[in-house]
Amino acid sequence: MPELPDVEIFKRYFNSTALHRKIIAVKVEDNRVLENVSAEELNSGLTGKSFESTKRHGKYLFALTGSGPVMVLHFGMTGFLRYYKDTPEENSHFRVIFSFKGGYNLAYDNQRLLGKVTLSAGVG
Repeated sequence: MPELPDVEIFKRYFNSTALHRKIIAVKVEDNRVLENVSAEELNSGLTGKSFESTKRHGKYLFALTGSGPVMVLHFGMTGFLRYYKDTPEENSHFRVIFSFKGGYNLAYDNQRLLGKVTLSAGVG
């Protein structure tokens, strides 16, 4: 499992790359990382919105959209985030890809499939 400092680093990385960027599509490459949400629900719940802030609670990262759902990320043992403009050379472990206006993408990479991505109505 990633340690608390790792998740804080993921939070800072997410903030520096993905905040305030309009989401134009969410592509789920592997449904096994989804928890209590379908690929269609994740795409429709986030497309057209932007992540406005993040919170970390323990080993969970919450990405708030302002007026919409909250995305919850858990990284498991091998999960991390990767921000890129063009298709990277190696992307075999990208499980969910968030595409932003302007051509940039944020990938949730999770080799061992121990992490999870879901949507929540809010953060307590």
